Amino acid sequence: MILPNRPVLLIATTMSAIMLVGSSSPSLVPATAFAQRDGSTDDLLGQLLNLDSNNENSIAENEVDHYSVIVDPTIQISVDAAVKFTDGNDVALLGGCADINDDDKVTQVSEQAANQVVHKNNDLEDGVLAVDPTIQQISVQTAANVNTDNDVYIVLGCHDGNVKISDNDKVTQVSEQAANQEALTDSDGPTIQQISVQTAANVNTDNDVYIVLGYHDGNVKISDNDKVTQVSEQAANQEALTDSDGPTIQQISVQTAANHNEDNDRTVYIGSLNL
Repeated sequence: MILPNRPVLLIATTMSAIMLVGSSSPSLVPATAFAQRDGSTDDLLGQLLNLDSNNENSIAENEVDHYSVIVDPTIQISVDAAVKFTDGNDVALLGGCADINDDDKVTQVSEQAANQVVHKNNDLEDGVLAVDPTIQQISVQTAANVNTDNDVYIVLGCHDGNVKISDNDKVTQVSEQAANQEALTDSDGPTIQQISVQTAANVNTDNDVYIVLGYHDGNVKISDNDKVTQVSEQAANQEALTDSDGPTIQQISVQTAANHNEDNDRTVYIGSLNL
């Protein structure tokens, strides 16, 4: 099934944020430490991180004697992709006078959670050299919920009677993404890099066509009252804590969300005398 151009372009546009971050080379900004988190972020992080999630924990305590060299980089990478697709494209052919009931209920939920924690304690004596005391945490989350319900209804030969078409759909699409990145270190001159990329798209298309052929006397009733709910929730928490001198801390958070609903219906009467 080939989706309409606009929804496909929409998904491609939202997902391009991942390539943008990967190809860019932002400058490192010296800082001490900072962390911002509000109540809504705490709630979403707490709920999602209690689910099945990508958890990466690294706790290291290194005690090194005199005249030693320690190589101590830490890298955590989490990549999570979720795609849900529902195809409800129908063609209904009705011969004579009768009713058509095509009330659909679609629920699509994508939940993603990433938890990355690094605690690094290097108790170094005089004459000890720490090489590459870096911490790198990367989290990439991509979610797409797509529902297509493009129906064609054809009514043939109902000359004297009633036709009732019911197409009342209920569509719920939810994307929830949470990323938690924490880095604590007392290494001298550490470099801490935290990158979080979250991309979510909810797409619903409901373009129906009603064709009535040879209808002479009676009533045609079409009920097409759809209820569409689209929700995108994204939360990112980045904390970098260090008590050493001259740290370099880089924190990047990119969040992209798009909700698209398309509902263009058409009714065509052919050879109907009273319409």
